[in-house]
Amino acid sequence: MPTEKAISSPAILALKSSLTAPIDDRLRIVKQSVCAAEDGQIKNTDRLCKAIREVIGSVLDSPEANADELSQANKLKARLQSLDPRRARAAKKKGTAELNLAEICSSDAPILPSDSDADGADPWFWQPPLPAKEIRRLLEVERNYEAHVNGSFRLKPGADSAAFLKAVFDGRPLTVQALLQLHKHLVESFGAGGPFLAQGAVFETVEKILREQGALPAPIPPNDFGTRLMQELRDRCPD
Repeated sequence: MPTEKAISSPAILALKSSLTAPIDDRLRIVKQSVCAAEDGQIKNTDRLCKAIREVIGSVLDSPEANADELSQANKLKARLQSLDPRRARAAKKKGTAELNLAEICSSDAPILPSDSDADGADPWFWQPPLPAKEIRRLLEVERNYEAHVNGSFRLKPGADSAAFLKAVFDGRPLTVQALLQLHKHLVESFGAGGPFLAQGAVFETVEKILREQGALPAPIPPNDFGTRLMQELRDRCPD
């Protein structure tokens, strides 16, 4: 019977070799490895997941990656999180009451609202801004769980993050798709004539989960933003 190392080593070698390959080849090899691990063809070991993360990171950090390739990389990153044995060990160690916020949500959310939302009953699936009643409810939940830390309001240290998130969802399925709908409202509320909601414990928690799930791109550090902006200006206005 082949050992675990013999089973996973070819995939790891292929992943490491792909780091210098074109981006589409890197994505193809990552997808093959993720699918094989999901199907149980290879064991999702720490070494395998580390190799997959490195290749995905090389795509996300590449200035040559286009929007479609970045989207593919983020989706593969989200799928990898459900495979990573470190997350399973951490969940077992902490217990279900203290799971990381991102572990509470499912990354396999439907692209469209569920049947219960198809009739437009859920205001999260309406166009911004949210109704005043729902805004007041979210602010009340936020007040019970946030604290003023280093000049801004955020989740209280030691707060029950699972209870906080469930209170925010108010009986809705805990899915990434629902979080994306809420995030849209928080970001666009002020521009749509509602109150400014893109700050505070709810907003910071929603953004944190979506970034960890790969549903939102990582924030661009200030120095990187300036460098990319200048490069874009040079590309648009060559000498």
